[in-house]
Amino acid sequence: MKKRAYFLLSLAMVSIGMLWVLNLKVTTRYGINYVQYEKKIPLYLKATRFVTRHLEMKFLMNDIISDKPSQKEKLEALFQWVIQNIKLHPPNMPVIDDHPWPIIVRGYGDHDQLNDVFSLMAMVAGFKACYTVLVQPVKKNRYPMAFVFYQDRWIAFDLKQKKAFFDVPGVVITDDCLKRNLGQFPLKRLWWEIIHAY
Repeated sequence: MKKRAYFLLSLAMVSIGMLWVLNLKVTTRYGINYVQYEKKIPLYLKATRFVTRHLEMKFLMNDIISDKPSQKEKLEALFQWVIQNIKLHPPNMPVIDDHPWPIIVRGYGDHDQLNDVFSLMAMVAGFKACYTVLVQPVKKNRYPMAFVFYQDRWIAFDLKQKKAFFDVPGVVITDDCLKRNLGQFPLKRLWWEIIHAY
């Protein structure tokens, strides 16, 4: 009888401890019109959102690429899907930057967000991919781009211009994809271009 009582007491204490931990306040960040905000939410809510977004993204990827036999066809399908389904944000709507999944749900985003969404989709689909902003050293022009590692090389994607490129002159892209030094423009060796606007 004592063992049962100890077990029930231990179970109750562990449950109370877990409830306490799950209700701890954690910080979540988001941006509206390029101003960053923070708010506190319970840990269980942040964890639930993380898992839900991941599962939703996996389900979407299955819809888009499950019938594509080759890696190139999968990349092209993802590229086309973003262009067809996520529009540049309307001028009268705020630019909201929270996570790529709500951008997909809203169906619009700024040009950097299109590249961010595409790189995340490529990662979920099994590619090595990243999003970064390239900066010209002299003019300081900023070029948000997505990169996907395909057939032993990095491919640069510009979702706003609906183009993909084999090489980016002057850029040494490391495995962590964090080099942000763009020497020359325009990009060269066009891989493919979506000619028709959707």
